[in-house]
Amino acid sequence: MKKILVLTLLTSLVFSAQAQKRYVANGFGWRAQYAPHDFTEFTDVLGSEQIRNLNRAQWQYGFFWKLHIDNTFTEVNFGFNWANNQNDSLEWRMSSNSTQVRFGWLPLNTPRIMLNPHLGVNLDHFNTIVSPREKKVPLDDYVNSPGQEMEFYQFRAYAGLQTAFRLSDKEGRERWLTLVGGYQLPIHGSPLVYSTGNRLTTNRQIRSSGLVLEARLLFLRRPGSEDK
Repeated sequence: MKKILVLTLLTSLVFSAQAQKRYVANGFGWRAQYAPHDFTEFTDVLGSEQIRNLNRAQWQYGFFWKLHIDNTFTEVNFGFNWANNQNDSLEWRMSSNSTQVRFGWLPLNTPRIMLNPHLGVNLDHFNTIVSPREKKVPLDDYVNSPGQEMEFYQFRAYAGLQTAFRLSDKEGRERWLTLVGGYQLPIHGSPLVYSTGNRLTTNRQIRSSGLVLEARLLFLRRPGSEDK
């Protein structure tokens, strides 16, 4: 009788452990994103040349990391862009980067296609510099030049849908082509603007349609799948 009870207990523990086994996959990839925005309201402050640079940052290129646990996923995205132009006396430089954290679920997760609705928060950062074009400038000229540096921060709430198509699968190492469409809204109306040592206040806004389009290549690793 005791042997039967022990055997029953061991069997239930084995089945319980199998039931609790979780599906886990992680990966990284490359991404290109288009999110139109317009800095035109800042033209009187930054000038048309710098506005042209800032509006080029509608395209961003970068990488991401993604983790699947059961039918949910978490990912962190990074994007970058930069531009510059100049005339006879001045140079305008712009760099931008974005950090995005997204959480979602997988209502459809098959070996060949995945659908990933998701929510998240995006932080866009723009850095602008206006400086004399010459690399060597007399101090008096530099002090009197219109040189300036400013940074803009904009937080946005985001909702979107990813559709992923598997390209290949070799021993648990998968490649997926992913198309993403989404919509974002600013969390605060005017951007947070900073210069060296100062917080700058403004009622001007970065206008945006809210549209976000993205294409990405995901390299996904499914631990243990090569042993199946």
